[in-house]
Amino acid sequence: MLTLTAQHLKSCSTRKSEGNKKIEVILENGLKLSRYTEQNAFTVFNGECTQTETEIPSVYNDYPVTSIGVNAFGNRSDLVSVIIPSQVTCVGNSAFSGCSSLQNID
Repeated sequence: MLTLTAQHLKSCSTRKSEGNKKIEVILENGLKLSRYTEQNAFTVFNGECTQTETEIPSVYNDYPVTSIGVNAFGNRSDLVSVIIPSQVTCVGNSAFSGCSSLQNID
């Protein structure tokens, strides 16, 4: 279980360098994972997810999911619950902004 603290609420920016290709994947549940080839971890975004209760995967294709992107779930007024793996160390600004029905973050 992850308890969101000030240390998680930091900038999750990634810098694209020349030759650093962006990889994006839409999971079965609609969540979008993104990383650059030089990174060893994924960032999660809402993508096309419409589930009111969603679980962020801890690993995808042997790469950990370690951050939640800026405005990742922004304005998802129907989102009720999110399960976040313990290795998530960065939550982007406004990641859950406008999630007026959000009652549970585990």
